Amino acid sequence: MSGLINSNRMAKDFRPKKTASIEDLKNNDSAERITFNTNLKISNHSRNKLQALMSLGYTASQKDAIDLLFQSFREQLDTDAKKELDFQVKTLERRDARIKNKK
Repeated sequence: MSGLINSNRMAKDFRPKKTASIEDLKNNDSAERITFNTNLKISNHSRNKLQALMSLGYTASQKDAIDLLFQSFREQLDTDAKKELDFQVKTLERRDARIKNKK
């Protein structure tokens, strides 16, 4: 262990060879966005509400209806709650990307 400590004392520059900028992180989000189909078990009442949005022309599909409802809900939140929600969604998206990339 002492050999490692002594070798670090000889180093003059502790900066990493490559650093990331905010732009790198923003561009990386789209690369991690992986889409695949999943199953969602909902009651017939919830399904009927999604179908009604679609039937009235508010959305083209039930999937779009869920996205519309999510966006509508998100817009009602204050700034801190939006950031927290966005962080949670990004965390789940990254998990999906890791899981899909392992397969």
